[in-house]
Amino acid sequence: MTIEEIEAALRQSAEVRDSILYESYASTVALFAVTAQEQGESLQLAGSGTLIQISSSSYILTAAHVWEEVLKSASKMGVSLPEDLNRRFLMDIDTPAGPLKPVAWTKWGPDIIFLRIPPEHVGAIKAFRVFYNLSFKGATEQQKIASTVTHLETWVIVGAPHASGKFPTPNYADILINAFFCSAPFSHSRNGFDFLDFTADTSLPDVPKNFGGVSGGGLWKILVFESPSTGKIDSTATLEGVAFFQIVIDDSHSLIRCHGPETIATASSSLS
Repeated sequence: MTIEEIEAALRQSAEVRDSILYESYASTVALFAVTAQEQGESLQLAGSGTLIQISSSSYILTAAHVWEEVLKSASKMGVSLPEDLNRRFLMDIDTPAGPLKPVAWTKWGPDIIFLRIPPEHVGAIKAFRVFYNLSFKGATEQQKIASTVTHLETWVIVGAPHASGKFPTPNYADILINAFFCSAPFSHSRNGFDFLDFTADTSLPDVPKNFGGVSGGGLWKILVFESPSTGKIDSTATLEGVAFFQIVIDDSHSLIRCHGPETIATASSSLS
């Protein structure tokens, strides 16, 4: 199967698109600050996060400002479960870990944090979501196959944009996890942190002008190929970045900045 045939299949089939996005979707959650008030709980969308497995421990990888500015002062943190189940999961956060908080939140970060999920809550989340394994080193079997055959490389940013949500009452939120296809990012480094930047065309109908709510969401590289064993389209996804900053270029374009794989690896190196 040629690159052109793979591209055509992705354009023509929602089922094929959904299949290649499964891992990135299934590992992504919307994060809510839940605050107790006299009239009941109130919800605030804080951002997005990726469920991560490191050795025997489970975490949510997100942008540090999502934690510091919104979640840290909340009574509980809410985690979205599958949208069609209309569920959310509340929990306390155990031992946040990441680089030191900067003096100010800027386009240069550092803006990355791991929120450890208490063990007693992991099973309930795993019943509906998938934890991406950061402990695994080297190429997976799927990545090895993809590297030996013709494949299409595509990139997606996954998160819960506030602009797409509905908030009819203070204690209810209707949020969708969205995946936005994007161009291959530009990689660069500064002050010991690596960054991946891509330009979003915000004039497109399904792309928000404001990526608020997507902060903390994952940037994924997906290799799409024809399976040698089945002849069907297959894919493999790797988490490459975590979104944290938007720079408006003009009325129809914004630069979205993510911390890259080296920063993720460094931030997770002391975790187990």
